[in-house]
Amino acid sequence: MDYPKSTPGAGLVDGRFVDENTTTGQPGSLIPASWGNGVTDELVNVIKAAGLEPDEAAHDQLLRSIRSMLSGDFKRAVRVATTAAIGLDGLQVIDGVQLAAGDRVLVKDQPSKALNGIWLAQANAWRRADDFSGGGDVGGGLVVAVAAGTTYGPSVWQLATPGPITVGVTELTFTLAFGRVVAAGSYAKVTVDSAGRVVGGSSDLGGVTGVPGVVAGAMADIADTRFLAAADATTDKPVGISYAGGMSIKYPDGKMAIQFLGAVTHDHFCVRRVETNGTGQWRTLFHSGNFDPSSKADVANVYTRADTNYLINQAVEALLPRRNFGAPDFIRIPDRTGGLLLVMGTTLVAPESSVDVTLPITFNGGRGAIATVAAGTANNQGNYSAYAQLTSNSTLRLTQDVSTTSGAANQYISWMAWGY
Repeated sequence: MDYPKSTPGAGLVDGRFVDENTTTGQPGSLIPASWGNGVTDELVNVIKAAGLEPDEAAHDQLLRSIRSMLSGDFKRAVRVATTAAIGLDGLQVIDGVQLAAGDRVLVKDQPSKALNGIWLAQANAWRRADDFSGGGDVGGGLVVAVAAGTTYGPSVWQLATPGPITVGVTELTFTLAFGRVVAAGSYAKVTVDSAGRVVGGSSDLGGVTGVPGVVAGAMADIADTRFLAAADATTDKPVGISYAGGMSIKYPDGKMAIQFLGAVTHDHFCVRRVETNGTGQWRTLFHSGNFDPSSKADVANVYTRADTNYLINQAVEALLPRRNFGAPDFIRIPDRTGGLLLVMGTTLVAPESSVDVTLPITFNGGRGAIATVAAGTANNQGNYSAYAQLTSNSTLRLTQDVSTTSGAANQYISWMAWGY
């Protein structure tokens, strides 16, 4: 949209409208019908796009339309949200927050849901927020964030009422989209709503804080996980237990379960595995009241911890003898003739040269050797390689190979040979 510059006779001066000037004889500009209709159509299209019906007597429709389209489905955040029905007047305390004049409040708990919405707090009667006062401002699914509050700060709420909506007439329902519902912590049980949110938590496991019922019949027939009591009516108690408390942990296959039971009249504790057909053998748990280790073994003929540690250390040292490895050295596993021999060391070798190393122990049968340039000793001149070859059961030949002799230097070669 622009000024009617191309319309003959519009009377524009420098491309803009001017008033008539009787002193200078300047005629006033004319508004061509095509241009005036175009401007009006453009404004009407914006108003209709915002969901409003053009009204000749309303002078705020363009502003409301722009606000509505800018906000879309997201309203400017409110300070607090109500936790119960309130009177829509006065600077009151809501969700632990003292309101100030002009604070935006999400009112969502009124008995007449048509009064729900976003309001501006005032010292006297409240009024609806400018972006929540007309049909073009409010659509189903709109979202608003809550900044503060003991219960609902911070959180995000969504209008669940579908459109079309007439503010003040349509009943409005808001649901929690994001935000805490239960206090932070660990819970044994939680309640989840239809949107998959945790909306409740409890650490009550049902029989823990109450008194479990006595099982009448077989405990093997219990179909869920629960705490239980056993008495005269219980038919599959362990021998020696008349009255007891316990727990049955159900497995989702037939009658399979793990069950614990403890007598309440004396120290007798049992556990059993219930098979899929409901059978299972009770096993007595040993404890300090029914088990004396000294009566189960002749302590005079057993090794002490010190004795055991000594024997283990002797066996380890025999299998893996301690070595210094400060110079070429070896380790033999086990440390006797025929054991695996690992001989290792580090030797200085010149570039493109070989050095024969006499091994600290002679192999009965040498099997192989490896070598590498020792870590941290190579300079950056050239590309180094190292090779090792057993020339006899007592001699190892080391070779340093370089890709270029320019700048090459003596290098320490780390090596290892093995055999028996």
